[in-house]
Amino acid sequence: PPMGDQLGLDADGSAGSDLFNMIARKGGRGLLEGINSTKEFEWYTNPIATDIQNYLADHPEVKKGRYTIVVKLWLNSNGTIKRIKLADSTGDKVVDKNLRTALADMTFSYDTPPNNMPQPIKLRIKHVL
Repeated sequence: PPMGDQLGLDADGSAGSDLFNMIARKGGRGLLEGINSTKEFEWYTNPIATDIQNYLADHPEVKKGRYTIVVKLWLNSNGTIKRIKLADSTGDKVVDKNLRTALADMTFSYDTPPNNMPQPIKLRIKHVL
């Protein structure tokens, strides 16, 4: 089923907010499509979603306008990001380019992804003014 307008993390709420409209929705649907619906790989994918949210919060060049976009991530066998693709557009070519650049510059890595985890990981990012 399509994701609702009220995206959120399956986590307890905390003080403050961000411009990406991420909210706490304990027991609610997660940000990752497809693989997250089975909850089988949440232990691996949820930290990725949180790190991307925090990383993008520090990049004003991607916080322009109102948009929702799906980002596809492929991981190397060592957990680093191998490939990033925007599944659609924010509606602003400059923001699209800035978003791709910001994500490509991320320098984190994770444990080895599970062999049976489907890729790409799909992350829906929603930015509101």
